[in-house]
Amino acid sequence: MNNITAIKEQLKNKSRVSIFIADEYAFSLTKFTSAWLKIGQELTEQEIADLKSRDENEVLLQKAINFISYRPRSEQETRYRLRKYGCDQEQEENIIARLRSTHLLDDNNFAEIWVENRSDFRPRSKYALRIELYKNGISNEIIDDVLEKIDDLDLATRAAKQQARKYQMLEWKDFKKKLNAFLSRRGFSYSVIQGLAKNIWDEINSPTYQ
Repeated sequence: MNNITAIKEQLKNKSRVSIFIADEYAFSLTKFTSAWLKIGQELTEQEIADLKSRDENEVLLQKAINFISYRPRSEQETRYRLRKYGCDQEQEENIIARLRSTHLLDDNNFAEIWVENRSDFRPRSKYALRIELYKNGISNEIIDDVLEKIDDLDLATRAAKQQARKYQMLEWKDFKKKLNAFLSRRGFSYSVIQGLAKNIWDEINSPTYQ
C-alpha cells in the first residue's frame, strides 16, 4: 500500500515538498506538481512514476524560465541550454511549446529587441545584424521582416557619431582613416561610408558642436 502519510515543506527549498509513504520519506516534488496530493491518498506505482516524471519536467521548465529571465533569448539558445540540463527530445519539445504558449519565448520579439539594442548602443550594418541574428537561430523570414525597417545610412551615422568623439583631436586624414576603418569593421559598405566621415568632421568642428 502506497498511502501518503505526510507532505512536508522542505526547509532548504520552500518550493518543494517531501512526500512520506508509510511514515517514511519516499520522494520530493515541486509544490506545483504535488498540489493535488493529500494525506491518506493511495498512489499506484505508475502514479508515483508519473509524478516523478512531471516533477522533472517542471524543474527543467523553471530552469528554462530562469535562464530567459536575465535577458531575451532565442529559441535556439534555449534549446542548447535545455540540452545542457539533460533534457531528452520529448522534454525539450514540451518545454519549448510551453514557453512559446506563454510568450516567454518569441524569436520575433527577440530579433526586434536585439536590433533595437544594437542600434542604440553599438550600431552596425544590416549585414552584420543579419549574421548575428542568424547565429542565434533566427529564421530568414523573421530577419527579413525586422531588418526591412532599418536604414544602413542611419545606422552608420549613429555609429560614426558615437565613435567620432574618440578621434576628434586627430588631423583630418587620420580622422577619416580611423573612422572609415571603424565603420568598415561594423559591416558598412563603401557606398554607405563614402562621404560620411567628412559630414561628421564638419559637424564636430562646427562652432555649435557640443
